[in-house]
Amino acid sequence: MSYIAASNGSRQPMFLAVMGLLLLLSCISVCLRLYCRVFRVHKLGNDDFLIVAALAVAIGMGIMNGVHISYGTGRHFTDLPLQEILIPTLKHWYVYQLIYPISIGLVKFSILAQYYRIFEVRKFRILVVSVAVFVLLYTIITIFVNAFECRSKPWRAWDPSFPTGCNNLPATYFSTAGINILTDLIILVMPLPLLMRLNLNPKRRWALVGIFLTGTFASAASIVRLNALYIYTVTKDVSYDAIYILLWSQIEVNVAIISASAPSLRPLFSSVFRGSSHSRGRAVSSIPYGAYGTNGSNYRRTTIKTNAHGAIELSSRDDENLRDVSRSRERVGDDNSVRGLITGDGVNIVKTVVIETKREDRR
Repeated sequence: MSYIAASNGSRQPMFLAVMGLLLLLSCISVCLRLYCRVFRVHKLGNDDFLIVAALAVAIGMGIMNGVHISYGTGRHFTDLPLQEILIPTLKHWYVYQLIYPISIGLVKFSILAQYYRIFEVRKFRILVVSVAVFVLLYTIITIFVNAFECRSKPWRAWDPSFPTGCNNLPATYFSTAGINILTDLIILVMPLPLLMRLNLNPKRRWALVGIFLTGTFASAASIVRLNALYIYTVTKDVSYDAIYILLWSQIEVNVAIISASAPSLRPLFSSVFRGSSHSRGRAVSSIPYGAYGTNGSNYRRTTIKTNAHGAIELSSRDDENLRDVSRSRERVGDDNSVRGLITGDGVNIVKTVVIETKREDRR
């Protein structure tokens, strides 16, 4: 029998509407991400597979939440037949608390894998791997602690006497949630120093930082979820207030999935980020391609070449006697670099600058 109702202040309709909207937005964001990665960048990474797995688990959480609602979660305790719903509800809560850390862990692994792919800085990659190992250990420990919250008798988790004979549940909830929030914040700020050092127009740099900071909303949901856990431990109307744990858990996971997909959606908005550096590179490109300019006895020519792989080569040179030659090349725009995230086209651009100086002895 289903115990879904909208009467007497039931929170079930609100929960179902929010959950349905979030799942829809998550599916759209992941589908758009895969479209960009397959048809625009032509390459999938480990981060893409992990976010698909996270979405699958989030959908599973949504189905489980529907079961919770059918057993009366979100309605007042006095409106429900306790003897019929208590044990099935406790069983679903037990399974749910094992699934939640997997879902949020997969999102974090996806974000870290994305960091590893984008930022080709050795020290930063070591940091990414270190955080990933910590998140993995935390996820395993959390699942283990939740599975054995009643020590050697897990079945007590759905016994009518629950939580008698089990661990200190408030301490368990707050400690695991606190570490979860800490890892959220660490992952959120990790790339900021590298992003701020990019040689970009300030408007584009801050736009890029803003994309990475969309994860702030998921972190905020984690903090609000901590308050929902506190309410759950002190409330006298458990079935009515427990729905907030489900609500903010679902918000946290789905917003994290959407935020994790945001950087990969950049090719859809390429006009916003088109172009890159604005400082020294501009001085070279400001000279019309193929045109000459004079400066005393020096003649400078800037040309553009394209190689067989679609790479673009810029060269600037003087056309008379040479004494000193300086040449530098840099590869940008690769899919595995942060510049590739900005340009979004996966085209390798090789910029070659040739500076030639001449000394003339005039008598």
